[in-house]
Amino acid sequence: MESKNKLKLLGLVAASLLVVACGSNEPKDQEQAGNTPASSTESSNAGASTTALGGETNITESTVEEAPIAAPSVFYFGFDKSALSQDTREGLDQLAIELKGTQGKVRIEGNTDERGTREYNLALGERRAQSVANYLAVQGVDPARFDIISYGEEKPAVYGSNEAAWAKNRRVEVVR
Repeated sequence: MESKNKLKLLGLVAASLLVVACGSNEPKDQEQAGNTPASSTESSNAGASTTALGGETNITESTVEEAPIAAPSVFYFGFDKSALSQDTREGLDQLAIELKGTQGKVRIEGNTDERGTREYNLALGERRAQSVANYLAVQGVDPARFDIISYGEEKPAVYGSNEAAWAKNRRVEVVR
């Protein structure tokens, strides 16, 4: 009977640690659609101490080293648009700060959904990538670090012929 209780406790400890350690990587587009991360659970466990197997292990959040929050690297666009939205500019502001603290090349990849001709989509992907590069340059990132490429519709993030898939494919990815 005692071993059953220890197993249950161990399972609860593992589940608690998983909830505390894991965060959400969903893009802001999904958050706005009502899919918000479970941050309330994480914040309610702040400072909590977990003891497992009769006090053999004592783990607190303060002993876990927190990794810096990475700036977003994927930015989404509206249909047939290359203009930056307010959300995109905010993400690019974070990315610019991060990039100014590093060195090396940065590849800026423009992508489109499948609608339109191949040539049109390559040009649109190029305009999107150039918009991101121009914004980062204005924020102080050296444009000599940028490699700009357009994949057009050739490198979809999601396969499908519906608005949800198209929305995920209309993007610029910044690869460090």
